[in-house]
Amino acid sequence: MFSKIKSFMTELITKRRFCVSVLAVLSACVITFVGVSVNAATVYDANGEHVLYSLATRPVDMKPITYNVFSSTADDEAVSMSRRVNITAENDIPVYVTMGNETVTVFAHTGQTVSDAIGLSGFRIDEHDSVNLDPLSTIVDTEYIDILDIEYVTNTFEEEIPYGIKTKYSKNLASTTVKSGKNGIKEVTCVTKLINGVESKRSIVKEKVLKKAVDEVVTVGMKYGTTYDALDCISTLKPKTDIRLDKNGVPVEYKKHVTVQATAYTYTGHNCASGVKPQPGYVAVNTNIFPFGTKFFIKSSDGKYIYGYAVAADTGGFLKTRPTNFDLFFETEAQCRAFGRRNIEVYVLY
Repeated sequence: MFSKIKSFMTELITKRRFCVSVLAVLSACVITFVGVSVNAATVYDANGEHVLYSLATRPVDMKPITYNVFSSTADDEAVSMSRRVNITAENDIPVYVTMGNETVTVFAHTGQTVSDAIGLSGFRIDEHDSVNLDPLSTIVDTEYIDILDIEYVTNTFEEEIPYGIKTKYSKNLASTTVKSGKNGIKEVTCVTKLINGVESKRSIVKEKVLKKAVDEVVTVGMKYGTTYDALDCISTLKPKTDIRLDKNGVPVEYKKHVTVQATAYTYTGHNCASGVKPQPGYVAVNTNIFPFGTKFFIKSSDGKYIYGYAVAADTGGFLKTRPTNFDLFFETEAQCRAFGRRNIEVYVLY
């Protein structure tokens, strides 16, 4: 039994020696291969001198990850273990990249582009963004890159449509009626341009009516109690345009209404101060208040007289004591005495 154990141990030791020998041979081969294949190059940069070992046979292929650009006079020469080739790494160039309120400093190398520097900054640009420098231009010195972050945001919202006002005239109504309007609703789609997050411009690209607006309708009654031609007026003048009257015989349209005191006068053999020959309808007034040519509709306050359509054509001395009075022309003295002095309603037409 002892002899079997001894024999097994001897065999095991023999196998281990064999494995160790094999590993030693393989290690020697690897060392020899590396020793033959590895090339060395001296790298000079701003931090000093470094030795770079590589399996590459050309300096141009011996790029460590810390360098992006190399210059060498032996780019096309094979490198052997017997000599070293000097490779010069270009110094870092500071580049300041700004987007909005944020500025990032990156270090580029000669030969890199503005686009490369933007990539190093971490900023991402798209086809809408604007850069102050040509992205394809090469960096040779300190640069300041300004990026305008431009976005186009589409928004959709609802907006009221204001109702309008329409006026109609009806000969069947004596008064004015109003039918209320209602606002409508529309859907508006707009595109907002943002520059560095701040709104620069807003454009409406589409509008869709969801609910139509209903106009307010004002109906003006045209049914009156009488017409001007049907009135028994003292004035012999005829208005150029019809004077529309309501059921009370008052003009529907006028600029101003005043109540004043009036007297009467008749023909004295002289023309009116405006140069026209006196006739019923021409009245004397204070021309500082009512210039010659002003048109009126006049009726007495007590309703006994409808003087009718009148024109400011004369003036007189009565204005010194009664500056707001009217003096109405009548054909006869008898008519003047009958009228006497009384209050009148004056509607200034135009």
